[in-house]
Amino acid sequence: MRNTSSILGLIGGILGLVLSALTLMVGIAVHFLPRLFPPNINLPLPVDRYLPIFGAFMVGRGSIALASAIAGIIAAVIVNRRNRTGGILLIISGIIGLVSLLIVFLVPGVLLIIGGVLALTERQERKNNHFVHENKPSSPPMELPYREPKE
Repeated sequence: MRNTSSILGLIGGILGLVLSALTLMVGIAVHFLPRLFPPNINLPLPVDRYLPIFGAFMVGRGSIALASAIAGIIAAVIVNRRNRTGGILLIISGIIGLVSLLIVFLVPGVLLIIGGVLALTERQERKNNHFVHENKPSSPPMELPYREPKE
């Protein structure tokens, strides 16, 4: 289960990294889009005032999602050594990414959350299996056939 949660975390983190970087680029482009309009054009809405605000909003949310994706990749690496810490970090980074970019971060966020849940449940299964193995009676030692030494 550790490998599964690590792979899901890496896929979710890398996909989130790509999508949040794409959101950052679109936000920067939207922020500077009104500079392409001629100054004396008559638009029905004041687009030249609203687009920079919307672009800055996208850049801010994309930055939060980018940090969340990087935290998800780090958590996917940590989950092999410390599955509880890595699992909690995977869930937190998935939730933060989903809150910052809901539709864009949907698939990476779900992958990060599933990987975190798998990492947290793996420890309980291992304890349960260890408990079951302790209660099994041990088998008697195997006797080896006796051989006469050669002279």
